[in-house]
Amino acid sequence: MGKYVRRISRESNDILGRTRGFRMTHEYFVTVLGLICFFEGLPYLASPELLKEWMLKVSTMESKHLRLLGAALMILGLLLVYWGRHHGG
Repeated sequence: MGKYVRRISRESNDILGRTRGFRMTHEYFVTVLGLICFFEGLPYLASPELLKEWMLKVSTMESKHLRLLGAALMILGLLLVYWGRHHGG
């Protein structure tokens, strides 16, 4: 059993001695960051005129409404991350 445990622990490290868990987390982070950039840039490419109109409307909104919208979107984002990590694989 000792040989088996040592073999698994050796195989779980990459060439630089880091664990695979770190590398997978790093790759996952970069993937998520890339998707955020993609979806953030999509409205600018798809309809810049509508985006300008929407930005003008947002600039006239009260700060408390923007904070409420930001908090709601953050909570929704955290719930989606939780759901994806626990139910999506």
